[in-house]
Amino acid sequence: MIRETGAERLGRVLSKLQVNLEKGLTLVAAAIVGVMMLLSAASVLMRWVFNSPIRGDYEFISLLFVFTVFFGLAYAQSRHQHISIGFVHDRLPERLRRYVDIVVLAISLGLLLIVTWQAAISTAWALKMGDTILGAIQVKTWPPRLAVAVGTGLLCLRIFVQLVRLVRGAPDSTGGRGA
Repeated sequence: MIRETGAERLGRVLSKLQVNLEKGLTLVAAAIVGVMMLLSAASVLMRWVFNSPIRGDYEFISLLFVFTVFFGLAYAQSRHQHISIGFVHDRLPERLRRYVDIVVLAISLGLLLIVTWQAAISTAWALKMGDTILGAIQVKTWPPRLAVAVGTGLLCLRIFVQLVRLVRGAPDSTGGRGA
């Protein structure tokens, strides 16, 4: 029987934590879509019945949309559900495909680290300045900015894990295709 080392155990626990975070944020995004639908429907109903929509509905829905996009990114990446050019990628020899995946993931990671960093700076600025959007009511902008930072940060972590597995030649544990 092969004993698991402390590092392997830690890796397994962190991997499980990452998967749970990805799934959890995806469920939050799905719940937010439900809230957006209810808010839209209620506002339309209020406009129709009382000739007075819910004040600020457009602002809230616009900002909630950011959560739905960015909270699902890492989960989609873990399932290889992002748009790819399969008809080119799939025709490459396996070894070349692996190198292309490594380059694409490395470039993606670099760019997304910059996005994460800038989103974190933007969140801190919006929080400090009390930034709001102009509209029917004032709505703070730091929560959706934080959603961008969290979502892209988790996506960076997912891409890093996939990149390390590709470089080490380990199989992709998600069962998806391509990078």
